[in-house]
Amino acid sequence: MKPNLIIIRYGEIGLKKNITRRYFENTLVKNINFALQKQKIDFVIEQKRARIYVNSDQTEECLEVLTKIFGITSFSPAYKTGIDKRSLENLALKLADNKISKNTSFALKVNRTGSHDFTSQDIAVYLGNAIQTKTKAPVNLSNPDVKLFVEIINKESFFFFEKIQGIGGLPLGTQGRVLAYIDSKSSLLAAWYLMRRGCMPIFLVENKSFSSMVKNFTKKWYCNCYIGEDNDLNFNDYSKQKKCDAIVTGYKSQDVKKITNLTKKTQIPILHPLIGLSDEEITKKIREVGL
Repeated sequence: MKPNLIIIRYGEIGLKKNITRRYFENTLVKNINFALQKQKIDFVIEQKRARIYVNSDQTEECLEVLTKIFGITSFSPAYKTGIDKRSLENLALKLADNKISKNTSFALKVNRTGSHDFTSQDIAVYLGNAIQTKTKAPVNLSNPDVKLFVEIINKESFFFFEKIQGIGGLPLGTQGRVLAYIDSKSSLLAAWYLMRRGCMPIFLVENKSFSSMVKNFTKKWYCNCYIGEDNDLNFNDYSKQKKCDAIVTGYKSQDVKKITNLTKKTQIPILHPLIGLSDEEITKKIREVGL
């Protein structure tokens, strides 16, 4: 049985005030649209109550894309149905056919939002009894082989087996622009850290040899950014030209001279996100990011 939608969750966006939250949510939806369209995936997006839902027959392709969207904390391939007990039980038993047997323990985790004539515990007991009667599987609430999540939101319910970790952070483009001067993989990693905090990078590469690396990076992370080459413009001129609020570097704690020289050359803030990391940590993160 194939999932018929994907539930997308976000974290700190939900803590913002109403106007700011809507702006962040809309930007996140726009970024998801951009990425899925880039991959030529057919889909429909819905926004409801601090959740984003992607409906698509290309579930696997969507999941791969969503791992690269800044602002998403987690997502789940899911199954949607109504909230009457018959609908809930029918879907639960269909899902149990493929996942649960007398040789696998299981647990149900039910969450409910809205006004209903039942509690989350009522549904957990009801569905748990139905699954156990059919499969003879043992219940294990502390360490089950299979955990089935059920979210009941008003008049809809969603079943899923996993929460896939997202990249987190803030949606790309919700914060200011930063000038990222790229002369190494470390400098590109530094730009990634700012992107994860919602900043839009304007890339300035040292020479053509770094252009292909940056283009591959922006394609991988679905970043529609400007990429230019160093034409002997000083940082102040280039930053003003591209309306950047800060410069981001890949300098580390041992690069004192470089940091000092750059500080003398520019009048806008300079950010060094790698300065507290060891060489081993930077190397590991470069691999994780795919550089």
